[in-house]
Amino acid sequence: HYTHTHTHTHNLGTEDANEIIEEISHIQEDRKFVRRVQRRVHRQIETLRRKRSEMLKRLPDVEKEIDELDSEDEQKGWMQALESEWTQLQHREGMCNEEIRGKRMQLAELEEKIEAFDLEIEEAEFDLDECEAQRVRSHTRRRVDEIEDTERLVRAMWQSRSESRFSDGGYVFSLSLSLCVCL
Repeated sequence: HYTHTHTHTHNLGTEDANEIIEEISHIQEDRKFVRRVQRRVHRQIETLRRKRSEMLKRLPDVEKEIDELDSEDEQKGWMQALESEWTQLQHREGMCNEEIRGKRMQLAELEEKIEAFDLEIEEAEFDLDECEAQRVRSHTRRRVDEIEDTERLVRAMWQSRSESRFSDGGYVFSLSLSLCVCL
C-alpha cells in the first residue's frame, strides 16, 4: 500500500495528489472488505454460541435419561447410545469453545488491520493536505514573482522616462513648474 514519506513533500504536485487520492480509495476498499469479513465472523461466533447453548441444554437431559434407564433398556443398547451422545456433546461443546476462541482472535486481528488502514488513510490525507499546501505556496510564489516582475518593469520604464526628461531639460522645467504650483 501507500508508503508515507515526508522527505519529498516539496516536490508534491497534482500528479502526486491524484496518486494519493487513488491510494486512499484503494485503502478504503480494503478497509470495507475487512469490515465485511469482520461482520461475517461476528455472525459465525453468534451461530457457534447458539449451538453451544443448545448442547449445554441437552447435556442435563441426557444425564437424566441415563439415570432413569433400567437394566432392560441397558441391555437394548440405550445406555451405550446415551453415553455416546453425552461424550459427543462434551467433545462438540469443547470444539465449539475452541472455535469461538479462534474466531475472537481472528476478530482482534481484523480490528488491528482496520486500525492500520485508518492510520494509512490519515497519513495519506496528511500528505494530500501537504500537496494542496504546496500547490497554494507555489501558486502564491508565482503570483508574487509576477508582481515583482511587473514592479521592476514599471520602475525601469519610469527610470527610462525620467532619464529622457533630464536629458532634454523638459523635465527640469516641468519639475520647477510643479514646485511653483505647489508653493
